[in-house]
Amino acid sequence: VSRRARDRASTEVRILEATWRLFEQGGPLAGINLQEVADEAGVNRSLVYQYFGTREELIRRALARRLEQAQPSFVAGYGLPFAKRRLRAFRVVLKDPLPAKLMAQLVLAGEPDARAMPMLEGARTALQRDLADGSLPPDADADVTHAMTAVMNLGYAVLREHLAVELGIALPELDRRAAAVFGLMLEGAAEGGRPSRNR
Repeated sequence: VSRRARDRASTEVRILEATWRLFEQGGPLAGINLQEVADEAGVNRSLVYQYFGTREELIRRALARRLEQAQPSFVAGYGLPFAKRRLRAFRVVLKDPLPAKLMAQLVLAGEPDARAMPMLEGARTALQRDLADGSLPPDADADVTHAMTAVMNLGYAVLREHLAVELGIALPELDRRAAAVFGLMLEGAAEGGRPSRNR
């Protein structure tokens, strides 16, 4: 790899990290402009245009990079049974809810490449195992069950601060209680309406 290619790759990373820092400071709904990104990255604005073309592409690439960094945390749970795996994913999302907020924003904005379940293909193998080993009932619609839990993750990540205020519950306490309730819901889905073995 040439020095020029390494320099470009390094500059792209600086720009993507700067973009993410701006999201963390103002939230994904605050919006960003390319001059702010260039200033934060310490580069000329023309490089941001040259490397990413548009604000939308920059946002997509920053999100893709963040999801790529988070993927090992999700993949580490793929060996768990359905309910434990999805509760683990919920907790991973809570550690860094900003990607979920940005994903929701892109989906709502009608971005054609936005995905509410960016790791679905990898999850499908685990879902098939869940059906085979009884972690999900044999008649469960695994894809849609997974989709509904993804919606819970996204929706809670987007709304958690507002819910805490409306409910008058401190955010860490709400997160703890939400995880407990979500765990019960997941166990119910995994049981498929059968009486629990733990009762």
